[in-house]
Amino acid sequence: MRTFQIIRLLVVFLTVASTAVAAPPDIGQSKEVATAWLAKLDADDFSTCWSLLATDLRNKVARWRWNLQCRMGRLAMGKAVARKLRSVERETKTAAGRTGEFVAVRFDTQSEKNGPVIEILSIQEDHDGQLRVGGYAVATEKPDKP
Repeated sequence: MRTFQIIRLLVVFLTVASTAVAAPPDIGQSKEVATAWLAKLDADDFSTCWSLLATDLRNKVARWRWNLQCRMGRLAMGKAVARKLRSVERETKTAAGRTGEFVAVRFDTQSEKNGPVIEILSIQEDHDGQLRVGGYAVATEKPDKP
């Protein structure tokens, strides 16, 4: 069994406590939303990433703070040099404890400075009916201690 140690790339993911809109997101569309959003992140287009977040998250995190946290995360981890889809699963609770209907999209990613990490995106249906990123975190996979 493995445990996950959350890296402080974007503390926002862990501090957002709002509830997602109840409609269950489509799995295929959620994967597309996550992939497109990560492409913007990879291009250092942090402002566009912020504008594509779910409304509740955008309302809790100012654009300037988001940009600063993304830049700090980029300095610590470097760019993603390879990424492979790990899983796409429906969930009713996020790692941050929010409840609702989400699709968790996980990627095995090779980062420039930190090596292998797991990127986790929570996709939710926003108030306008569009699928958006409602949470993003980066974790390292560590084996349990014997």
